[in-house]
Amino acid sequence: MSEHYTVIHNGENLYSYKMNLQEKEIVEAFRLELIDICDRLDIPRTKRMDGSLYMGRLLDDEDFVLKYKADVGFIVLYGERGVFQMGKEFPTLDREQAKLIMLKTEFQSGGFTYELNLRKTLEIAWKERYKGEYDSRKAAFEFAIKMLMRHTRFAGHREVRVF
Repeated sequence: MSEHYTVIHNGENLYSYKMNLQEKEIVEAFRLELIDICDRLDIPRTKRMDGSLYMGRLLDDEDFVLKYKADVGFIVLYGERGVFQMGKEFPTLDREQAKLIMLKTEFQSGGFTYELNLRKTLEIAWKERYKGEYDSRKAAFEFAIKMLMRHTRFAGHREVRVF
């Protein structure tokens, strides 16, 4: 069997799995919920060449697929040039776990955009506080953690495993 467009889980190629109508509806509702959360928290996004906002890994494209299969759960597949693999911590039947995994990725991406937009200000604050060379990753990481904590407080979660 070719490695291209193949992700085997329990003997089944999940990449080629065709979702039924109910499973598609579950995925679309899940996707819309994630986008709504990112919008409510005002997660920064870069713009695409056509001027529209980049939606991160929330919309399917040639390198990313989000699926749902009733007996497997939520499935995230990442790939390049037709060689795909299962996303870390997937598949999962736990919708809340899948949501936090997906949001963590979006918040990290938003953190890097946040840092890039405020780099000069953050560099000045860094020099006032630290002696070492400025490290942009710290601001991006802190942003992601703050957004995860804000989301979990709003959503009523008690305990969250962050990173």
